[in-house]
Amino acid sequence: MGLVRPPNHKPLLYQQQTNPGGNEPGIVELARLVAELKRDSAKVRREIDAVKGETKELRMDIEHLGMETEGLKRNVEGLERTLKGLKRDIEGLQVETYCPKKESSKSFKGNFEYLKRGTHDMETAPWI
Repeated sequence: MGLVRPPNHKPLLYQQQTNPGGNEPGIVELARLVAELKRDSAKVRREIDAVKGETKELRMDIEHLGMETEGLKRNVEGLERTLKGLKRDIEGLQVETYCPKKESSKSFKGNFEYLKRGTHDMETAPWI
């Protein structure tokens, strides 16, 4: 293996900013180039700062939306618990409505039989 020679060309700065005669740029041209680079870098910094500000606002919006989402989740959980309680209440009412107690059905049958016989004695019918 031998030594590698560096390429035989001018640096990029000189390639871009050569004079029409092919000469390397002088101090005046370099100063102008430095001033342009400073202006461009200032523009880029302002744009970066603007993007940082927008990013900060977006992060704050995301955090705010996250808090709102958590609040809504808690509200939904509370509503689900309320709904379950209401369903239990409705089921309990349906059981009471459709399944009368045995004691009440017996007493109803007994009272109904008593009325069918036509007895109107107050001593034997205390429920009247």
